[in-house]
Amino acid sequence: GCTYLTPYRYIPYFVSLTDDELDEYFEKTKSIAKRYSQANDDEKDDILESLLFRRADIIKNASKKYSALEHILDKLGRDVKHTIIYCTPQQIDKVMEIVNQRGLISHRFTMEEGTTPNEKYNGLSEREYILRKFAEGEYQVLVAMKCLDEGVDVPPAKIAILMASSGNSREYIQRIGRVIRRYPNKNEATIYDIIVAPSLNRKLPSELKNLEKKIFEKELKRYEEIAQIAINNAEAMEMIYKIKNVGGDI
Repeated sequence: GCTYLTPYRYIPYFVSLTDDELDEYFEKTKSIAKRYSQANDDEKDDILESLLFRRADIIKNASKKYSALEHILDKLGRDVKHTIIYCTPQQIDKVMEIVNQRGLISHRFTMEEGTTPNEKYNGLSEREYILRKFAEGEYQVLVAMKCLDEGVDVPPAKIAILMASSGNSREYIQRIGRVIRRYPNKNEATIYDIIVAPSLNRKLPSELKNLEKKIFEKELKRYEEIAQIAINNAEAMEMIYKIKNVGGDI
C-alpha cells in the first residue's frame, strides 16, 4: 500500500428498501425505461435526468439506513471519537438526532460554517475552529454534507460512516481518503459503508431485472476495489459475494 495511507478495515452494511420505497423505485425505473425507448438522442432530456436523479435519491435516503447507523454507533460505544458521518441534506437532522440521543458530542459540517477568521473563535474561522475541536477529540463526531469533499483536510479522522455513497467514484474515493490519511498515533482506520441492495427477487419484467442487476454489479465493483485492499479483505469480500450471489436480496 501507499506509505501515506493508514491501513483500514472496510465494513459494508447492506440494507434493503421498504416496500413503499421499492414500489416508488420501480415506478421510477419503469418511467425511465419508457422514456429511454421513446426519446431520440437530442431528447435524453431534462425529464429523464430528473427521473434518474429522483430514483437515486430514494436509494440515498433509504429509511433503513438509520437503524444501520444506530447499530454501528451502539457498537462503537460512548468513547468513540474522530468519527465522520457523511449524509445527505435530507438525512442530516435525523442523523444529528441519533447521534445526540447517544450522548455523543457532535457538530454539523455543512456549507454554512464561516471561513473568515473571527474573534469569537480565537481568531480562527468557524470551520477551522470546528476542525480543531474535532482533532482534539472534543467533538467526537462530525456530521458532514458535501463540503468535506472539497479539499478540506481532516487527518485525525479514524472512522467514516457513509450514509449516502455518491454515485460519483471520485467523490466516493475522496470521502474514504479523508479517513485513511496518515496521522501521528493513527494506526488504523475503519470505513462503514451503508449500501442499499436492490430486491431483484420481486416479480419484475426481465429487462428491468437485468438493468437493475447491471447497475448493482457495477456498484459492487467499486465496493470490491475498496474491500480488496482493506486489512480485513477476506471478511469484507465475503460479505460482498454473499450479496452478489443472492442477487442483491437481503
